[in-house]
Amino acid sequence: MLVSGCAAYKLPPPDSQSNVGLLETASTIAVSGKDPTSYELANFEASLRAIGYLIAEEKTDDSSPAELSVTLLSGYDDRCFAEPMLTVLTVGVVPSKGCVIPGYIFELHDSASGTTIEIDTREEVTMLWGWAALLLLPSRNWVGEKGLQDYEANKLNRALSSALETATVQ
Repeated sequence: MLVSGCAAYKLPPPDSQSNVGLLETASTIAVSGKDPTSYELANFEASLRAIGYLIAEEKTDDSSPAELSVTLLSGYDDRCFAEPMLTVLTVGVVPSKGCVIPGYIFELHDSASGTTIEIDTREEVTMLWGWAALLLLPSRNWVGEKGLQDYEANKLNRALSSALETATVQ
């Protein structure tokens, strides 16, 4: 908790697309991955739930199969730091600047159209670690862990919406 409380993330400027709204009707999606008990898969499922998808094992009506399925290929949250030893030794007084690469690489399988699309939502985000991060959090340009999770869920929603539009056009 101390580490996440002392980290601030500077998100890239929003792209030209506006935020895609949440799903109007909940679509059911089957999720699989290399390790079904992994932290990465749990984060991926949480992001899908946050944007309005029902995970297949959570459906209320077992008679209808999942409309979509995804296979998680690579997980979340690679970090690219120079050695933060000085930050560790000074208990966060001397900050470290680095980056985090939140996102997922996954395959989307649409059973209706029979298409499979590989999607990559990873993007490098600047990160500051240490007590100085707390001073940046009131700024509109910097966010904490929750803001980073919301950003990732929104990127996932845009990627899925775009991929589904592409699949239906083909």
